[in-house]
Amino acid sequence: MHFVGIYFEDTSLKAEEFAKQENLTLLHPFDNDFMIEGNGTIGMEIIDDMSDIDYVICPVGGGALIAGILSAFK
Repeated sequence: MHFVGIYFEDTSLKAEEFAKQENLTLLHPFDNDFMIEGNGTIGMEIIDDMSDIDYVICPVGGGALIAGILSAFK
């Protein structure tokens, strides 16, 4: 595990370099439709497990988690 930089941009640039160097696919942590879709399964689990939902409280960082959960509720 490597820690690079103190800001997301620094870390992201290093991750992109590493992915290219090692011929890997980099999945952006929040600007990625697949990440949002995958997080949507959390919303589906909430819906399946609970019958009467008034509120869902979710942390917001990059936005993929809340976007996925809310897409399931939509």
